[in-house]
Amino acid sequence: MSCGVTVQEDGAKSKLVSYRFDYRFADSADYSVFRFDLRSESHAFPLMEPRAHLHLAVETTRIPTILISPFEVLDYLFYVVDPQAGNYKPS
Repeated sequence: MSCGVTVQEDGAKSKLVSYRFDYRFADSADYSVFRFDLRSESHAFPLMEPRAHLHLAVETTRIPTILISPFEVLDYLFYVVDPQAGNYKPS
């Protein structure tokens, strides 16, 4: 898994600007990629590339999603998509 989160200072708070969470299964031919993207700005053609979207198995397909926090993305990936990963305990 790889991820990146961009935040921006907004007065005394921080504002979420964008994120990308890329989760790949090494041992699966089906649904080998789950990638959640939140773009920093809207695309010129929002129906082709919504600001918040999911790539599911195919890099060129974008499924619109609601805006969720980075913690919700991690919960979804580790406890729904790959529950075995959520059970990992470092030694």
